[in-house]
Amino acid sequence: MVITFYKAYIQHKRSTKFRQKVLKDISMSTSLPTSEFIHGSPSASGFSLIEILVALTLVGVIIYSIDFSLTGNSDDIESCVNSFERASRFASHEAILRGAMVRLHLSLDKNPQEWVLEAAPDGDFILPLFDKYENDDKLSLEEKAQKDKLIKDVNNKFSKISEFQEDVATIPVNIKILGVATNARSVFIQEGEAAIYFYPNGERDAALMVFASPGEMFSLMIDPFTDGLRKEFLSLDKKKSEDLQIDEMESKAKEIYEKWVKN
Repeated sequence: MVITFYKAYIQHKRSTKFRQKVLKDISMSTSLPTSEFIHGSPSASGFSLIEILVALTLVGVIIYSIDFSLTGNSDDIESCVNSFERASRFASHEAILRGAMVRLHLSLDKNPQEWVLEAAPDGDFILPLFDKYENDDKLSLEEKAQKDKLIKDVNNKFSKISEFQEDVATIPVNIKILGVATNARSVFIQEGEAAIYFYPNGERDAALMVFASPGEMFSLMIDPFTDGLRKEFLSLDKKKSEDLQIDEMESKAKEIYEKWVKN
């Protein structure tokens, strides 16, 4: 729009009649005579009305772009927080109504990252223990294959709760889950799959989710006995390079996890 307007201005500026008409219209709305606008004093320097309008339009576009960027990021964070709060409350109530486990299942390696609410087949389902498979670095190839099979078997037992969502939900592209932890697992899960479980007796896993967005980190903590989520926000140094920001995010995420474990 600005480019089109500017081209029109250049074309019309070449027309003497157009300039005289603009100056005449301006002089009619002021107390100054037209000649003062046309000739002015030898030392006077200024801008025409159209030049001022072009400048104001450019400034407006720049301000709008900056404001939209900041507002968009804030809106995405708020939407993300609200989605997980709603999912947590729904999962807790749904587990009681079904008399079966419900889980918030997260896929951390997807791009964008995904999450979905799923329900176990019935109240008789028993969740297997993953303790022996927690440290991937120390697992043999056979143990890794056993772990993958166990995860696949558990995933096959759960089905998406269509009453809550028709499709798998995605995390906004400018937000990333850095890690997930629960009291049922002894590790900070930063890749692969993670799950937070809700039980028919009204309890749920104590859980931590750590997120990062441009210039900011935030964490969501699920209490095992209440519906609410506790939220904490942390500002990052925006002057650092992208690599240094990533290092800072990973370091802060581990600090948040270690603090959560102690509490």
